[in-house]
Amino acid sequence: MGKRKAKGARVLSRHALGVQEASGVARLPDGSFLVVDDERGVFRAWLERPSERLRTGEGLEDLEGVCVSADGATAWLLSERDGAVWRHALDEGQPDGGVRLGALPRQSNKKNRGWEGLAFAPAGTLADDEILVAVHQRGPRLVGLFDPMSLEERAVLSLPRAVKKHLGDLNDVSVHPVTGHIVVVSGKKGMLAELALVEGELEEVRSFRIDHAKDDVPEGITYDGDGRLWLVTDGEGWLRELELR
Repeated sequence: MGKRKAKGARVLSRHALGVQEASGVARLPDGSFLVVDDERGVFRAWLERPSERLRTGEGLEDLEGVCVSADGATAWLLSERDGAVWRHALDEGQPDGGVRLGALPRQSNKKNRGWEGLAFAPAGTLADDEILVAVHQRGPRLVGLFDPMSLEERAVLSLPRAVKKHLGDLNDVSVHPVTGHIVVVSGKKGMLAELALVEGELEEVRSFRIDHAKDDVPEGITYDGDGRLWLVTDGEGWLRELELR
């Protein structure tokens, strides 16, 4: 991106979630959302009705990531503190009790494992088969690719040097269901970066600025099946549909 000023992401719509400390979001095929709050657990959210707190995730600490399979049959939850990933079957958008798959690999000697966002990549986008994508928040900032059933590591990728210069901590990640481009969000910096996986390395496609209030930080992102990008914030609890162009 060099010294070029990043374009602003256009806000197409804005909806009050009723989840003030949202840290991750995933769109369900019926148009509703799963939203994680790192203090209060898992919510089901709709555009035109109040959010509903779910029993799923009760007792889990520091939830920072959520994603859903393309067919809407499975959800995954991520705890940043210990890197644990849980897989849940979905029945009409309602998660079951789930099973703990294991923990994502430690990337530093800090107590907190630092994996903060989670995304689902359909077969044929990043690989021939389905992939879970996670971002490591800081020290180092990384994008990890994992098997969605076993958490076997497929690759751990560094950000391009130019992207590191204009992003801060990484808060979440999503994968475009058609192009396979990976989008990461850096909340306090108010930035999105779109990345392509080319011959085993990440390359910057473009970057965007997210205009936001100081006390309402961009935290979670998700693509829906139509390739529309949604963003949730921590502070005032807004859900926004964004256009990147």
